[in-house]
Amino acid sequence: ELIAVARVDVEWFKVCRQIRDAIEAVPSRVIDRIVGHLTGVNREEKAWIRSMLQEEIRITLEQLSRGIAGGAA
Repeated sequence: ELIAVARVDVEWFKVCRQIRDAIEAVPSRVIDRIVGHLTGVNREEKAWIRSMLQEEIRITLEQLSRGIAGGAA
């Protein structure tokens, strides 16, 4: 069954948004487990670790976005 390209575009956008949101949520989900394995981590260090994870995920998602938009993947 054929479906409209516009409908596929909308659904694909939704799926990609859900994937992005799930990946961006990883640092918040794992930070306490990471810090729990380390000794003497204070709040500032915990915030720094979370920030670094978030930044690396953001960079990776941007790179993937450019790759997909540029036809590579």
